[in-house]
Amino acid sequence: KEAGLGKEPPSVPMVHHLQQQQQQQQVAPEDTPEVTAGIAWQVNRNILVKARVGTTHLASALAVKFWGPVCTTLALSWRRNHLTGATGVGVDLTLENFGELTYQTALAGPHA
Repeated sequence: KEAGLGKEPPSVPMVHHLQQQQQQQQVAPEDTPEVTAGIAWQVNRNILVKARVGTTHLASALAVKFWGPVCTTLALSWRRNHLTGATGVGVDLTLENFGELTYQTALAGPHA
């Protein structure tokens, strides 16, 4: 055996312990526990409002649907990250063409 192999200097375990403590205190944003609460309110069949608040972010969204031969949905969203200060916005436009809208009613009484 070579001299010194397999033996650690007495200060290494203490340094290693201090490094572990520092790593535990420096929690990365992706390791932060998340607590989130949200609310959604559908005003009518055309408008939907959503909001969410959490320990790391705040977000909201608004969606509006227009009914017609081509159904159109416009959604706007916003998010703010408390940890990094980053803000993001989003826009979504959806077009649906199912042809003319039709409505059916159930038949009253017995039918064959």
